[in-house]
Amino acid sequence: AMPIALRLVALAALLISVASPVHAQSYVWSLPAWLPPPPVPADNPMSVAKVELGRRLFFDQKLSGPSYISCSSCHMPEHAFSDPRHPSVGVTGGKIRRRAPSLTNVGYRETLTWADHRVTTLEDQAHQPLFRADPPEMEANGHEASVVDRFEHDSTYRQLFREAFPEKGGTVDFDQIIKALSAYQRSLVSFTTPYERFRFGGERDALSEQAQRGEKLFFDAKLGCATCHAGATFGPLARTLLPDAAPVVYANAGLYDLDGKGAYRAIDRGLVESSARPEDMGRFRAPGLRDVAKRAPYMYEGSFSSLEAVIDRYY
Repeated sequence: AMPIALRLVALAALLISVASPVHAQSYVWSLPAWLPPPPVPADNPMSVAKVELGRRLFFDQKLSGPSYISCSSCHMPEHAFSDPRHPSVGVTGGKIRRRAPSLTNVGYRETLTWADHRVTTLEDQAHQPLFRADPPEMEANGHEASVVDRFEHDSTYRQLFREAFPEKGGTVDFDQIIKALSAYQRSLVSFTTPYERFRFGGERDALSEQAQRGEKLFFDAKLGCATCHAGATFGPLARTLLPDAAPVVYANAGLYDLDGKGAYRAIDRGLVESSARPEDMGRFRAPGLRDVAKRAPYMYEGSFSSLEAVIDRYY
């Protein structure tokens, strides 16, 4: 007969083989039936463990070079993951020229940042706040080894990295950090507001009569609100998901005209900086309006303190 010790080892091996480790758990999207999940890169699949690691990193100050601000310092959950300050402030106290945009439904966007059509994935975008030097935001550049060391010498994080990236064996690098942050950001979806309950759920009392009148005005072609903030999501969805989704719109909000020809301030001229096309002067990506009531002030540089002020400016 097999010795007791060997039987215990064999039973343990069997139990391990049939267990479902955290890193293997499929990520389950909590979305309405009409909406597909956001696109996910083939080299960064979603998992429960990866999203949890990304969530912890997002709120951890140890991710910044000097170790005293986090991603959530500028993307605050109570403000729909945006920044009520205008402009946002980096780790050294320097002012960032634009407000940190909301991350609500960010996984659905075909382009990221306010005015750079070349940044199309969250993985690419993450390099900017982490490593940009002028002005520094999180200032991980020059502190890469220290940042990695903080997580590798934390037993909780070593386990989290091992579960999220089992092929790495618990080691830590910025590739994993960026992929985990991106996975967490893709999980930030918002489609359960009173508007959805009214429009798609059949709850006729979920929206006030005044808001229903506002919906008719919003989608009225004469006013044109939906030209830039289109569809039921009030912003562009990736067209790979829905063929009839609205395209990304870069619009000139008309905030400046310094030379009578539409010139903007030299500090921030919009899409023209990345496209080099004169007609892109002053054009910025039209944001989605999901959770917009939580996101004051408004515009890329915080020009308006209320939704009423924005509407008054254009109508």
